[in-house]
Amino acid sequence: MHTVVKPLRARPRPDDQLDRLFADGWPAFITADRGANRHLGRVRELFADLELVLLDGDDELVAAGWGVPIRWDGDPAHLPEGYSDSLRLALTGHDHHDHPDTLVVMAAQVRPDLRGRRLAGDLLTALRSLADQRGWPRVIAPVRPTLKARYPLTPIERFATWTREDGAPLAPTPVR
Repeated sequence: MHTVVKPLRARPRPDDQLDRLFADGWPAFITADRGANRHLGRVRELFADLELVLLDGDDELVAAGWGVPIRWDGDPAHLPEGYSDSLRLALTGHDHHDHPDTLVVMAAQVRPDLRGRRLAGDLLTALRSLADQRGWPRVIAPVRPTLKARYPLTPIERFATWTREDGAPLAPTPVR
């Protein structure tokens, strides 16, 4: 599928296109995160230029993603602690006039009926290109295994050790 990358705010998207993109909704842990809720309004206002959409040949929305800029020294020991911490670091950096060098991918969504067509890879490539355009050498993403939302009371450290009968991780491997 041929796609075109555009800024999300380049023009309003029809509600029916947004409804199709988010037909599966978001897992409850995302909308229940008080830390994220505290920061999201300001983050979306300050960093709206880091929101992208993929459109097909008919100008239909097929994927969307966004990120925030942070300053990170590249040391894994100094990674943000997760989603909320990434938002907090982006706002703190903005307030202190830090020069970011890393894009943190906060969300990437492919329309459910189009999954498996490499659109997620196209979206992540577009976000990587956005970071390159800004001169940011690193792109990171606080991710959570797909099936983790089904086990909300299980700590991630324990969930990460679960495997299928064939020894592979329980969470599905992304299609490449």
